[in-house]
Amino acid sequence: MKHFSEAQSLGVLVGLKELDRDQRALDWAARQAGATGRVLTICHVLPADPADMVIPSVLRTAQAERARVLVELATIHARQVSEGIAIERRVERGPVAAVLLSYAGGADEVALGAGGSRRVRRIGTVAVDLGARAPCPVTVVRGGRPDRRVVLAGVAGAEHDRSTLDYAFGYAQAHGLSVQAVRAYRVGPPSPVARYHPGRDPRTAAQEAMRETLAAVGPYAVKYPEVSVSTAIAAGTPADVLVDASAGAELLVVGGSHRHGLGGLLVGSVGQLLIARSACAVTIAR
Repeated sequence: MKHFSEAQSLGVLVGLKELDRDQRALDWAARQAGATGRVLTICHVLPADPADMVIPSVLRTAQAERARVLVELATIHARQVSEGIAIERRVERGPVAAVLLSYAGGADEVALGAGGSRRVRRIGTVAVDLGARAPCPVTVVRGGRPDRRVVLAGVAGAEHDRSTLDYAFGYAQAHGLSVQAVRAYRVGPPSPVARYHPGRDPRTAAQEAMRETLAAVGPYAVKYPEVSVSTAIAAGTPADVLVDASAGAELLVVGGSHRHGLGGLLVGSVGQLLIARSACAVTIAR
C-alpha cells in the first residue's frame, strides 16, 4: 500500500466505485480541481483476495481490465465537466477504506459518493472511516441539485471553528458562492443529574449563540470581502439544525477535530447522521 509525502500531492482525490453511482462525486471533484488549480486524482479500488482463497488469474485480469475502462471513462467525463484540468489515475487492490485512507495522506482533499442510500449502515463504513481518520478534508457528495448558491458552515463557538470557516470561505470564494454560518444552541430544563445547574433562558442562549457566531465569522468577513456572509441560529441539536438548514444548499461544512459544541461529530452519531441525512454535500474539514 502506498504512502505519500506532501511533495507528491494528489490534489483532489475522488474514490470511484461505479461511474453511474458516483458521477456526482466525480463532477464535484472535477469542478473543485478546476476552481482551485489542482490535479484531479481518480482512484478505483479492486476487491482484495478473500483470506481463504486466491482469485483466479483470469478473473483478476478481467477485473483489472474493467477497472481500466471505468477509470478511462471517468477521465473523459471529468474533462467534459472541467476542461483543461490535469488528471491522475490510480487503480489499487485492497480494503477500500484502508486504500483511500493511505492515498488521503498525499491529497489536499477527498471526495466520495453517498451511494444513494439514506441509511447510516449502508453509507457508513468508508465515508465515516475517512471522515473520522483522514488527515485532509473529506466531502461526501449527496442530495439533490442545489437551488441556493450558499455554503453552510456549522459553527460551535469562535475558538473551535477555524478549519470549518477556512474551508467554507475558501470554497465559496473559488466557486463564487456566499457563506452562511449556522449555529445550534440548546435550551430546556436542567439535567436530572445536574442538581445545581439551572436551565438556560432561551433569550440568553440565543444571544450568546449569536454573539459567538459573529465573533467566529468576523475575521473571515474581513479576509474575504468579496464573499457575502450571513448568520443563522436555531434551538435544537446540531444534527437536526444542520440537516434542516441543508435543503437546497451547495455544501455543508463541519469540523472534524474539536470535541464539544458541534465537536466530536465523527466520534458519535451526529457525524453519521449528517453524512446520511444531509440534503446537500457534506465536508468534514481539517
